[in-house]
Amino acid sequence: MVVLSLKDEINNIDSLKKGETGSKLADKYGVSTSTISDIKKNTDSILFYTSYKLDSEDESKNWKMMKRLENELLEEALFCWFYKTINWVTDIWIFAL
Repeated sequence: MVVLSLKDEINNIDSLKKGETGSKLADKYGVSTSTISDIKKNTDSILFYTSYKLDSEDESKNWKMMKRLENELLEEALFCWFYKTINWVTDIWIFAL
C-alpha cells in the first residue's frame, strides 16, 4: 500500500487541474484510481490545510496525513507563546555573548 505525502497530493491536484487523467496519475504514483478520486474530492480541505499549516520550504509537506486539531485556538496560542519564548531566550543569549 502506498501512502502519498501532502506534497504528492498537491502535485496530483495541480496535474488534475491541468487535465491529466486520474488513471495516468494513479500509474505514476503507484496508487489506485480511487485514491486519486479521493484526492480530487478532498481538494479544498487539502489545499486549505497545506496553505494554513505549511509553507513551501517546510519539510512537513512530506507528512503523510492531515490531522485536525481538537482546539485550534489553543494550538495557535501555544504556538505564539512558544515562538515568543524562543525569541526571548535567543535575545538573552545574544545579550550574554
